Amino acid sequence: MCKWIEHGAENRRLGYPNLVGDWPVERQEQLLAAAGMRSLHPLGDQDGNGPLNVECLECGAAQADTLFGVSEGIRLSWLSCAECNAKRFKPTQETIRTRMESLGLRLVGEFTGDPGLPLSAVCTRCSTPRAVSRTAVCGGSPPCLRCDGSKLDPDAPHRVYLIDFPHLGDRGVYKVGITHCANGNRLRSHEKAGGTVLATIEVA
Repeated sequence: MCKWIEHGAENRRLGYPNLVGDWPVERQEQLLAAAGMRSLHPLGDQDGNGPLNVECLECGAAQADTLFGVSEGIRLSWLSCAECNAKRFKPTQETIRTRMESLGLRLVGEFTGDPGLPLSAVCTRCSTPRAVSRTAVCGGSPPCLRCDGSKLDPDAPHRVYLIDFPHLGDRGVYKVGITHCANGNRLRSHEKAGGTVLATIEVA
């Protein structure tokens, strides 16, 4: 509510013509009815910058908005309630399953609702198990490490590396990690962060 009060005062100072105007109580009630909301405080005549505390009649969630904001939401076909609008676009088990199948993965685990948690799947081409999050696979991570490019084949040679980060902590930090041999991107990213590569060993 404080944010909308500040924005309203600034908009009035700047004289935005599309935000000001006469909003009598009847017009506000009509707007809220169309939006499926009800005001949590008594309404009074005000302009489009006037902030409101409202409650969703569908789910009961409360939020703050301006009259102009609610009006614009209706015009753009948004759900006026932020909670309901978020649920409308929240992925379900079925949408995740369909997305994985389009990438050649058969989902064998349950989607918990967290897009960042790894999902258990199996490649439909080679039957290799794969644990990958929705965020990762939608962001370009290969669906199957065996089928989708030899660069990320888990059976290809890899490098174990030792890196020193002398600027971290009182005595510095050493990191031991493993990466593929296709390129040096992982090592370069650590060097950009201030690390010094002390040693690398190629392993099977």
